[in-house]
Amino acid sequence: MSLIFCFLLSLITHADDSSRSIVLGHNLTPTTQTLPKNGVTLGNYILGYGVTKDITFASSPWLYKTYNMYSAIVRGRGCLETSGESCLTDWAIQAMYLKTGKFGDRAYQMEALNTSFVVKRDLADFYSLDVAFNFMNFFDETAPFSLRREPYNSDAFQFSLSTLHELRLPAGFGFLVELGVLGVNYTYPEMHWGLSVHHRSSHFLVQLGFSQTLTSGTLSRLFRTNQIVSLSGGEPGYDFSMHPEVQLQIFL
Repeated sequence: MSLIFCFLLSLITHADDSSRSIVLGHNLTPTTQTLPKNGVTLGNYILGYGVTKDITFASSPWLYKTYNMYSAIVRGRGCLETSGESCLTDWAIQAMYLKTGKFGDRAYQMEALNTSFVVKRDLADFYSLDVAFNFMNFFDETAPFSLRREPYNSDAFQFSLSTLHELRLPAGFGFLVELGVLGVNYTYPEMHWGLSVHHRSSHFLVQLGFSQTLTSGTLSRLFRTNQIVSLSGGEPGYDFSMHPEVQLQIFL
């Protein structure tokens, strides 16, 4: 099982309403939220600082520990539609530069620029939808992390589309459901889905879950054979990967 890049890096959130205060998202799908001005978050997933209420800078300890990879992340957001003093629909642009270090015995070697455009809509008091358009360009992909699958073409980039469904429950609990397509430009685009449960307050977040990417051929073979061991043999059209969604954060 390969650990992922927190692309994605769904940055940390800290909204004014404590019932919706912290939603990191999943590795492929960032959210639109940012830290408050001068707000700080510390955790295994992100170290972040709110330059303004709409701009957050961050880096990922997870990427450093797991992939021997330095990361620099910036996210800016704005509002598309308001209702009174509330924003019903907002947007965010997130840019992330990734580069592995030249030390240690890690097997990964890559350099990439990952850019996401995200639109979020509150559809009910208990439900929000994020739609993310992601473009990742690889300057070096000698040994990339697990969100870069085999494209079976010569493209040095990948384009992905994904959605994140947030279901809010009482007492700060909630679920995230992620659905999308990784590598729309691949010869064999991969389905992507994930599920996690979290508890959030104005001061901390605990989130546990997983996500998977797999081709339609892999899914068909899985249903026919009921085996997953034989699905990672490198055959064209058959690929499978599972990613943890483990996030522990405190907010200052």
